[in-house]
Amino acid sequence: MKLTISAQAAVYIKGDTPREEKLRAARGEVPLDPSELIAVLIYLSRDSDSELKECSVKSLKRFAESTLMNICTKTDVHPVILDVIARVHYSNSSLAEMIAIHPKVTGNTLSFLAEKGVEAAQKPAVTIINDIAGVENAGQEKTSADIPLTSEKVEQEDEIDDSRGKYQISQGLAIKEKIKLAFTGDKEWRMILIKDNNKVVSEAVLKNPRITEQEILLISKSAVNNDEIIRIICANKEWTKNQQIRKALIENNRTPLHYALRFISYLSEKDLAFLAKNKNVSSVINTQARRMLFNKKYGK
Repeated sequence: MKLTISAQAAVYIKGDTPREEKLRAARGEVPLDPSELIAVLIYLSRDSDSELKECSVKSLKRFAESTLMNICTKTDVHPVILDVIARVHYSNSSLAEMIAIHPKVTGNTLSFLAEKGVEAAQKPAVTIINDIAGVENAGQEKTSADIPLTSEKVEQEDEIDDSRGKYQISQGLAIKEKIKLAFTGDKEWRMILIKDNNKVVSEAVLKNPRITEQEILLISKSAVNNDEIIRIICANKEWTKNQQIRKALIENNRTPLHYALRFISYLSEKDLAFLAKNKNVSSVINTQARRMLFNKKYGK
């Protein structure tokens, strides 16, 4: 299995790269994203130079758990990276179980983790999800998805009732099960888990490939427990193309000020007028909205 890295990262592993530069990379002293740095360290750990190999392995062991958990919750993480992290950090039970339930984990990695006694590797993630579904649908002939909905009102009522059941189930789930559901669950699970107190769980919801712009809009309007959620949304160029999402972020007091000020420039005169008088937003936002409104009206 090949591991592809960016051109920026490849600079540190090319044959003509000075050894000192490679050593800097092996020590983790280069300005790379953690995922790219791990990829570079994997390459260098297999170098014929013993010092490069030793430094790379030490660097792989020094990564903070929070950084590794963030990498291992990404849906696009390469299986090779999951495998290396598993083999270096298998003694960290939370991290090892997170890798074991990842959709891209390979059979070799699972076998290794199973040999090391990681329970989730012995019980595949799909079984975990089926177990949850079994509890959720116990005594029901049909799931809510099988029930034909004839009106918006009925659909809303059905979602509310279903969410209550799922919320109760979520209270008894282990972190690894919540993360898996955040990755793969439906809208009700996403709306429940986005509010989870565990940051890894709530952030995993945004990596669910089925999440919609309408859900992002709802999240942007809400007071989520994890401020990083708002930052992630602000940094996503696709989501912030949506005018409603930008407006919601500006009005959300958890949005970093520099993002809010950037998004104001896209607002209409009507929205600027509303912001200029809105007492629930920062005075800086009020002032900027008034300034832009004045400029739009008088062409300055």
